This record gives sequence, structure tokens and C-alpha cells, in this order.
Amino acid sequence: MEILKWILAFILLMIALMSNHYQNIRLVIRILTVIITILTAVFIVSLTKNGKVLLNFFLESQHEIRKIIWPSKQETLHTTLIVVTATAIMSLILWGLDKILFLIISFLTNLRL
Repeated sequence: MEILKWILAFILLMIALMSNHYQNIRLVIRILTVIITILTAVFIVSLTKNGKVLLNFFLESQHEIRKIIWPSKQETLHTTLIVVTATAIMSLILWGLDKILFLIISFLTNLRL
């Protein structure tokens, strides 16, 4: 029975995708058809054992997202400036190290570029 529900949901999703390609139907009807068939497929999937697990996962994820403490605009700006400054300093250090190593190697190999 579970497999039949999944197959029916898959068929409904294919119908939703294919119904959007018929250009001779009004846009509003096409949109409603797609929305209704997708909602029906989601409802059928939610009746299965794995669908219930998936639905529970999404609900728990939404609950966990509400617990997140997002940084303020000021904190985000300060963190961004720190990252940009550290990146600039590291790029200058690496550029200088590359230049020094290039000069040492060119001196040892007698290449004058």
C-alpha cells in the first residue's frame, strides 16, 4: 500500500509538471492545476510512513530555526571588516614571501628577470 501511495504521488507530480506545458490553457488555470496537484501529492506522501518521518523532520527543522540568534547589523559589519582585513594582511604577507622566494631563486640560478 505504501508503494502505491508513493507511485500515485509521483504520477501527480508528473501531471503537475506536464500540465504547465499546455499553452492553450489560461495561465491562472495552469497555476491552480499545478498547485492543487502538488498539494495533493504532498498530502498523499504525508500519509505514508516515510512521509510522516519527513514531515516531522521539516517541523523539527522549523522549530530549530526559530532558536537561532542572528547577529545584529553591527556585529555582521564588524565581523566582515575583520575578515576583509585579515584576508588583505595575509595576501600581502604571501605576496611578500613569494617576491622574496622569487628573488632568492633567481639569484641562485643566475636568472635576471
